[in-house]
Amino acid sequence: MSRVTKAVLWIVIASLCIGLLGPWQKALESWLRTGAAVASVNGHAITRESLATAMRERLWRCGESWESLTREAADELRQQTLNHLIDCQLLPQPGTSATTQADEELRWFQGQLAFETTRYSTALTSQHLTEAELHDRMEHQLRAGAALEALTASSVDDATARAWFDQHRHDMNSPRVWRVAHLFLSNHDPAKPDRTEEIQRLSTMLISGLATFDELVAQHSEDERTKARRGDLGWFGSSRMPADFIQAVESLRLGAVSPPIETKLGWHLLKLLDSKNARDLSFEEVREEITCHLLAEQRRHSIEGVLSKLRSTAAIERHDGIINATTPTP
Repeated sequence: MSRVTKAVLWIVIASLCIGLLGPWQKALESWLRTGAAVASVNGHAITRESLATAMRERLWRCGESWESLTREAADELRQQTLNHLIDCQLLPQPGTSATTQADEELRWFQGQLAFETTRYSTALTSQHLTEAELHDRMEHQLRAGAALEALTASSVDDATARAWFDQHRHDMNSPRVWRVAHLFLSNHDPAKPDRTEEIQRLSTMLISGLATFDELVAQHSEDERTKARRGDLGWFGSSRMPADFIQAVESLRLGAVSPPIETKLGWHLLKLLDSKNARDLSFEEVREEITCHLLAEQRRHSIEGVLSKLRSTAAIERHDGIINATTPTP
């Protein structure tokens, strides 16, 4: 049999096999695509499924959707996520167990979502994770973090922190801040589209002495977050509140209550509890913040150096065709 005849025969056999697969063909192709390697690090494969899962988690953490990304942003997400997976593969894994820490992290995560009974299960479902898989992922991340800490130990002494402070002294200032309590009526209740008369009535009650500010807040304020603490919003600067809100606060005397103020959120009665003028900060006030900043910078440079060295000696292969075809959608 000639080579040409053999080639034709193999093509016919292959065609018959594909035809016999029938409805199973798409499932097989999907399995091959999912299990395919997007990259390998020293012989260890990073699968397409791993990349898709990590991309989905990044989007979830950022509150973004795959459909909203431009083509350039999608390509950047793929590359950044894959680089992170490669870096994790390069790092040595410490021998000590991170299970206890992962247990604590999982309990914290559950606690953050506990105020809505379905939110925790919805969060898992959106990531296509079981609780056991989430625990394993947290443990893996803790191990990777421990490996980095072991390789990038750093420290900042007082002299270094003070030298940084002296160099950036003019940037070390505290803007003017206020501490304000408010009574709030929402403008977003379809059953109550106009709250003007209601807020005016409450203001009149306060002015006439029929009720105190604290009593009105307890009975009528719709800001549940601050209602239990007499409407106290805590300390804030001008960057945290709407301009019309700040303008009203600036005109108040200590202890005074404003007339009704309307913002895009609703109606407010504002009471000025305290204020602090803008001022320069001392080294003692910012020592801890500076130290944390310098430690973070040292750690970032150390990590970049460690990973650069590991990459230079590693056998890394990327499969661009499979990478570019990967999406976070199931």
